Amino acid sequence: MHAAIAWQLAAAGDARWPWILLAAFVAGKFLLVTSLRSEESLAGVGERAISGAPRMKGGSPSLLARLYHAPGNADLRLHVLLLAVASGWLGAELAFVAVYYNVRWIARYALVARRLAGRGA
Repeated sequence: MHAAIAWQLAAAGDARWPWILLAAFVAGKFLLVTSLRSEESLAGVGERAISGAPRMKGGSPSLLARLYHAPGNADLRLHVLLLAVASGWLGAELAFVAVYYNVRWIARYALVARRLAGRGA
């Protein structure tokens, strides 16, 4: 779907920026998936290197953690994509997923590196 959106935006505006956003989205998603697989391979038997979303005292994820993880929900992303198609905000949606996945993989790698440094100390 995102490739079709990039193609439509590039054809309509005779621009290259949709292709740059698509490349950023694909690279960010790939790096996030790679970081999640790396995390699983680094985890010990029966444990995960990263326990998941930060939790408040009561045990439920904090509001910030829920907002951070919300775009990771495929149903939510599909609804946002459909809303972008209906409203004509295709460029904004493509930019959002490109930025989101790149921020997410950078945060994930930093978190894993911090946890690994804590283990080695």
